[in-house]
Amino acid sequence: MHVTERRMLEAVDFARDHWLEAVLADHTTRWHSFLMDDEQPVVERIWTQMDDEFRVAIHRILPVPAGSAPLFHWHRWPAGFFLLDGSYRTGIGHGPPGDLPPEVTRILECHAGDRRVMIDPNEWHWVSPLRHSVISIMVFGRPYPGVPERVAKRPTLALPRPRIENLLWTTRQLYGMAA
Repeated sequence: MHVTERRMLEAVDFARDHWLEAVLADHTTRWHSFLMDDEQPVVERIWTQMDDEFRVAIHRILPVPAGSAPLFHWHRWPAGFFLLDGSYRTGIGHGPPGDLPPEVTRILECHAGDRRVMIDPNEWHWVSPLRHSVISIMVFGRPYPGVPERVAKRPTLALPRPRIENLLWTTRQLYGMAA
């Protein structure tokens, strides 16, 4: 399934402007989670299904420690991002997923309110928060056929319940919702 840039941005806008606030208000929503801490930056992810086509994730991306390099990686699915809070720098390159990392051909700065998409299975990126942790919303579609998943250096674990609740609380606050 190929998702166009326009379709991905529409899904991001719908999730951000309509769907997510209702889901955040519904305390019965089942959130899946995991902690990606085998590489830098450390990422806390919670996600739930939006519809038959898309899932929505909320990320807290922690700053990369001095002297460490952020993971240059691909996604095995089309994705759209909305930066809800904070700023980060992202490096972009193109090459076969699962192969040797390509050359970084572009570096962008993204700030709260910015959107971007990754709809090419050969696009790689890294993300490095600029000052403090960032909160982003990611909408992602079904995996691309034949694109391998990144293999973590160690098994990923679910986030402890208090960290899930804190990420939900933080996101509700950013939406101006009462806790």
